[in-house]
Amino acid sequence: MKRILPEKKSHYFFLRQGASPLLILARIFWSYHHRRWIFRVFGCFIVFTVIQIIHTDIRADGFKHGEISLLYQWSLQTEGPFNQAPEIRGNKVYGIPQKSALFSLKLDDGTLIWKKSIQAGWWDRTLALDEEKVYAASRKAGLFAFDLNSGKEIWRTDLGIQVQVRPLPVNGVVYTPSTHVGTDIPSHHEKSAKLFALDAVDGSILWAHESHCYALQTPFYRNGVIYLAGSYFNPQLDIDEGGPMSIEALDAETGEILWLTHGTDGFVKSIYATDHEVIYIGYQDFVNGLSRINGVRIWRRDTGNWVPDLAGLEGYVYFGSANTMVHARRTADGSAIWEYNIPWGSFNYLLGKPVIEEGRLYFLTQRGQVLALNQGTGAPLWYAQTGLASRTGLGYGNSRIVIGDMKGKLHTYLIPKSIR
Repeated sequence: MKRILPEKKSHYFFLRQGASPLLILARIFWSYHHRRWIFRVFGCFIVFTVIQIIHTDIRADGFKHGEISLLYQWSLQTEGPFNQAPEIRGNKVYGIPQKSALFSLKLDDGTLIWKKSIQAGWWDRTLALDEEKVYAASRKAGLFAFDLNSGKEIWRTDLGIQVQVRPLPVNGVVYTPSTHVGTDIPSHHEKSAKLFALDAVDGSILWAHESHCYALQTPFYRNGVIYLAGSYFNPQLDIDEGGPMSIEALDAETGEILWLTHGTDGFVKSIYATDHEVIYIGYQDFVNGLSRINGVRIWRRDTGNWVPDLAGLEGYVYFGSANTMVHARRTADGSAIWEYNIPWGSFNYLLGKPVIEEGRLYFLTQRGQVLALNQGTGAPLWYAQTGLASRTGLGYGNSRIVIGDMKGKLHTYLIPKSIR
């Protein structure tokens, strides 16, 4: 009886049936070299090497490197919680814990370099640095400048109005916003706050712009223009969420108003500008884009929940909302570049604003995870569990991360070389 053999199927047949191209490749090696076991071994090695290369960036948890262990460097107990992230500059760390001293520490081991206390105390959200100086505002309405390295006082200027947010030092001028409403001060919604332009050399007032707002936010500088946001009182406006606010464009040298626009977004938390747009986030759950030329709003996008702060780099802004989402958007039209959903449960949001460094976004979450994302794609690279509870974001510099927690303890970590 003639034996009937099953029909031999081609490699193309299996490919049409939906087989993986990698399995087809393995089948080719097997069929052509089935009599030579050494080729089978070699063929399998090639196939699995290709599989490994293709799947290098894919893990069950979605992270390229998965969970990593940050190298714990040192910690220091201070006298109060941190309401502003500590800052790294060179090989030093600077910070102001709540109702405590302004300090400078060695980044390598936490050794104290210098510490400054004043009888009135510091407003702990007013720390600012430039290439040579450290700036901080006192609770008696004065701004101080200290030498970055030695801590020597260089000047102090009495402004007569409280300053509770960071000044902006740029191009030899310290642009200092003031407020008549805030924590631990009497509220005067009817009064007008000022933006002071101080000479960074000696603290003298170059000009002062009196706004119609009772509170001003840290401004942003771009190409000779200062963009200033603030909140003002208007009893004729009845708004459930938000409130009257305005943004002004000022000539950086003279303080002259270039344009003024109004809105109802409530207190503006952060402002950023490019050569073409001005981007801001207020109390309402929206990110907004204005024309740099005249302040006319050109787009408005829902953020899904409230946003604490934002960071910008050229034509893009990055921020986290309290629904666990991290966003990257174009400043030109507000369109999304990517979105990333932070795992580990609801309300695990990004604290403060992300740090943008060498193509990566670093940030701290409300539940104490440190994450690194690819800046261009939002792809998760790695995460680390710190177990820390903080009120604000992290500081970054020299491959190190510093975090000030709610108990007033400062923690410093080193990112391993293998994942930098």
